[in-house]
Amino acid sequence: MGDDILKEHSEILLKLVIENIDDIVVVFDADLNYLIVNDAACNLLQMQKHKLIGKNLLELFPNLTASNSHRQLLHALSGKTTMDARSEGTFTREGAKYTTSYHPLKNKGMVFAILAITKKIYFPNL
Repeated sequence: MGDDILKEHSEILLKLVIENIDDIVVVFDADLNYLIVNDAACNLLQMQKHKLIGKNLLELFPNLTASNSHRQLLHALSGKTTMDARSEGTFTREGAKYTTSYHPLKNKGMVFAILAITKKIYFPNL
């Protein structure tokens, strides 16, 4: 009985988990367009959710192409989970400290999206 309830409500439960977690959660499609962003991500990027969903990461943040984050995202697109540890913010918050893990989401062996989870260690003014 419990499994049936979980299956029936899994989309709602997933949304609740993503929105209520303190970590920054983002899902990109294979072209690095934003599919899912939680409120913590919007706060970090200082952008409203509707201005992120469907937009391309590199169009919004072209300087990211020279970063380790971009290399890790590309590595994740090849199917490997990666970790990017930072001591300074890429987008905002100079002096921020955090780590981001990139998890390839696969269907039939093909990567169709990347789940990025950023754990805040220290974010000034956040």
